[in-house]
Amino acid sequence: MIGCVLLGFGLLNLAISDWSYGWRAFTNKKAWGGKTVPTLIIGLILLIIGGLMVFVDLYFSNQLS
Repeated sequence: MIGCVLLGFGLLNLAISDWSYGWRAFTNKKAWGGKTVPTLIIGLILLIIGGLMVFVDLYFSNQLS
């Protein structure tokens, strides 16, 4: 359950980062400035951790039954 939540938050952070990048590029600001890079890094970390937790949970639940 926690893995799914982390996976969802990771995807949400990646979507926010994508929106921030596009908006900053549209408004002729430095596209990689602002909150784009920190949000991208946090999103990637949460996505990887959540994905690993879901994978381990599914792998071991199939092994035990």
